[in-house]
Amino acid sequence: MSLTANPLDVFFDLVPTGAALYAPIFEAGGELVDFRFVRLNPAGQRLLGLPAQPPRTLREYYPTSVPTGVFDQHRTAYLTGQASTYDVPYAADGLATHFRLVAQRSGELLVVSFTDLGDLPRPAVEQSLRASQAHEQAARAEAEAKRGEFERIFEQAPLAIAVYRGPTHTIELANATVARLWGCTGAQLIGKGLFEALPEVAGLGYEELLDGVLATGEPYVAHAIEAQHERNGRRETVYWDFVYVPVHAADGRRNGVMMVANEVTAQVLARRQGQLLTQELEARVQERTGQLEAARAATERQRRQWYELFRRAPAGICVFDGPEWVYEFVNPGYQALFPGRALLGKRLVDALPEVAYQPLMDILHRVYDTGEPFEASEVLVPLARTEGGPIEDIYFDLTY
Repeated sequence: MSLTANPLDVFFDLVPTGAALYAPIFEAGGELVDFRFVRLNPAGQRLLGLPAQPPRTLREYYPTSVPTGVFDQHRTAYLTGQASTYDVPYAADGLATHFRLVAQRSGELLVVSFTDLGDLPRPAVEQSLRASQAHEQAARAEAEAKRGEFERIFEQAPLAIAVYRGPTHTIELANATVARLWGCTGAQLIGKGLFEALPEVAGLGYEELLDGVLATGEPYVAHAIEAQHERNGRRETVYWDFVYVPVHAADGRRNGVMMVANEVTAQVLARRQGQLLTQELEARVQERTGQLEAARAATERQRRQWYELFRRAPAGICVFDGPEWVYEFVNPGYQALFPGRALLGKRLVDALPEVAYQPLMDILHRVYDTGEPFEASEVLVPLARTEGGPIEDIYFDLTY
């Protein structure tokens, strides 16, 4: 051995317990999924039967490290930086022993020492084994309790929840809401491929969505997506809000998709009905507006025609806007009766103040209030023809 060798390297090789240096392996999404062997000391090589630099990864050599919790201990120790001790019986992957594993992160590497408890005095081994078994039993009981709670929540959930496994999207779990909304029973669904159980949805694009979630690990969210389902003996068009999320196996591999969905058929149909009603209302409003505009245009044309006739009439004609008797229209014949006097737009009593207290005003009010016309011949109305001129007795044939 070289006199210049690193003392830590010398110590690593001389310790009687097995020791390994690991480098983490991350997937594209940043999740720690495995460890690569960097170095294995001689004691570790003897215990595991591996070379100093094994070419495969931890999980490739020891897939049972996932269900036994070994991989989880290593991953937690690396990610948290906290030292971790774990006693575990390991009778798989070519090993049959009881290990005490101590893991601690050092820089970018994970240092793990592993002691074969079979080499320790028997009482210590038995005590460790009993503690490990008690811990395992407690963990199993807790897991069973949580599983039972999960199953109750799963079955009672008002949302449709299902789990599909593998490339054929075999239905592994489907709660009561899924079965009801799909018009099936749970027994008709479990164990079948999704598109075998529901052939009416095949070819609508769901295959590509599920394959995409499995391939990328990215969830897919959809709103008001149309689907066809056989329910109550007939095919119905329904609409769903749903999300697809990836599901992982115990060893961390993606091998399934969970669907959480809510049927929104009633909301979609109500929204469409509302849109149709809105469109009909808008059409009616436009039609009514057109009719009103046409009526207004016709009225204006008629008004212009009447005023044109009034202007050409040989008699004096005016139109008052009551009950203030404002001159709205004055034809040339009427204006000629009062040369130089401003009439249009003025109240009668302002334009011709001399009529304010004459019987003429009572006649106007009676016509306005009753709607009954008034006609008379040679009616005397004292008036001044010009502004500031003398009052004259003028006789008119009147029609109000």
